Amino acid sequence: MGSWIVQLLMLLCLLSFVNSQVETGGDAHLKGIVAINAKSVIGTIDDDFVCATLDWWPPQKCDYGRCSWGLASLLNLDLNNQLLLNAVKEFSPLKLRLGGSLQDKVIYGTEDYNKPCTPFVKNESEMFGFTEGCLPMARWDELNIFFKKAG
Repeated sequence: MGSWIVQLLMLLCLLSFVNSQVETGGDAHLKGIVAINAKSVIGTIDDDFVCATLDWWPPQKCDYGRCSWGLASLLNLDLNNQLLLNAVKEFSPLKLRLGGSLQDKVIYGTEDYNKPCTPFVKNESEMFGFTEGCLPMARWDELNIFFKKAG
C-alpha cells in the first residue's frame, strides 16, 4: 500500500478522533490546518488491516430519539455468543480498539480502587451526557478471555 494512502488513512482516523472529542453547539466551528508530508513514512499497516471499535455506551445512550446501543457495548456485550465469536475469528487478524467518547470517564475497578464500582449514569449536565462509570475487573477478565478465544 502506498505511503500516501497510509497517511490519508491515519489522517481520517485522526479527524474521526478529533470529531468524537469535540462537542460543538450552535454555530461553533472547529478550524485547523492539516499538512501531509508524503516524503516520509510515520507509520505503516498490513495490507490485510481490519479494525473495529468496541465502545462504552450504555443502553441509555440515545440520539435523535433512537437508543441503538442496546446490548452492544463493552459493558454488556454477550461474550458467550458463538456467532459473535465466529465473526471476530473470521476477520482475523482483526485489531479491536477498546474506547470511544466515554473512555476518559471510565474507572477501572482494580483492587486498589476503594470505592463502589458503579455503572455510567445518564446525566445531561455531564460531558457526553453520562457520569463516570466503572468497569469491574471481572468484566475485564471476561473480555480478555473472549479476545484469547477469538485469537
